Amino acid sequence: TVYNIEAGSHVVIIKKLGYDDSTSDVDIESGKKSYLDVVLRLIPEVKEEDEIENTIGDIEEEIVEIIEEEEGIVTGSLQSNGVVNIGKKFTLFYDFSKGNFTDIRLYDSDTFSKRFQDYIVFTRFDPVNIKVIEKNINDVDKEDCSGVTGQYELLHSGESLCFITIEGKIGAIGGNWVDTENAKLTWKLFG
Repeated sequence: TVYNIEAGSHVVIIKKLGYDDSTSDVDIESGKKSYLDVVLRLIPEVKEEDEIENTIGDIEEEIVEIIEEEEGIVTGSLQSNGVVNIGKKFTLFYDFSKGNFTDIRLYDSDTFSKRFQDYIVFTRFDPVNIKVIEKNINDVDKEDCSGVTGQYELLHSGESLCFITIEGKIGAIGGNWVDTENAKLTWKLFG
């Protein structure tokens, strides 16, 4: 409770260590009480050694073999691909165009995920679009992911999440798991 505030418009900034700042406009009327209800967002803890765990070099070491043309995928249709190990992280940020997967948000992050025991929740950053499809990642092609729209999706084992990145590139990510801890997700961008 704050007393003796002049009547008029005020900007209130609420700060707490470990949380994002909250800024709100409040109009105070003379002789009346004003209330402000704020929910602070927790900032994920960042450990230096985990800051950039999966760089492009790491991903290149874990390249997934591309299925030959006779099995239905044209080798030349992929721009890039790789594997992301979720590990024990609860939250992970994805920049598919640069192949960066970290536990801190970078400027060009396309999506972020929250890991639960049986599924992974993906949320997109504007203007990215996402959509879960009921296809194994090995069977997904560019046409499956063209024109997807969505903001929030639950990815289960055996399904794939199609995405259109900030840069307008089309791709997909998915995998198979019993428990999401240390689940390996295969991702690919189409050329």
